[in-house]
Amino acid sequence: MAQAQGEDQTAAALRFGEALERLEAIVARLESDDALGLEEALALYEEGVAIAGECRRRLAAAQLRLTQLQVAPVMPDEPVPVSEGPAQEPPPHRAATHDEPAPDSPG
Repeated sequence: MAQAQGEDQTAAALRFGEALERLEAIVARLESDDALGLEEALALYEEGVAIAGECRRRLAAAQLRLTQLQVAPVMPDEPVPVSEGPAQEPPPHRAATHDEPAPDSPG
């Protein structure tokens, strides 16, 4: 299990484009290398799963940022932070409605 955790850290350290390239290389090797041993094939598969998961998390975070920008656009003089590093899980978003009472007010 320690190996899988190390692969997660490696996947998070890669830039998005590098992660996709590594994933493509893993898939090509798994598909073409008949001489791969079972353990090596499993290790490559685990690394690919970790990289694919990290890419999905980054894409979800990017989609959330785009949605937020559509709702509340950034002012022209405000810099938009851009990061290709490890993505953090976006916090769950709950839209407030005007019909709901404030948490401190009774009923």
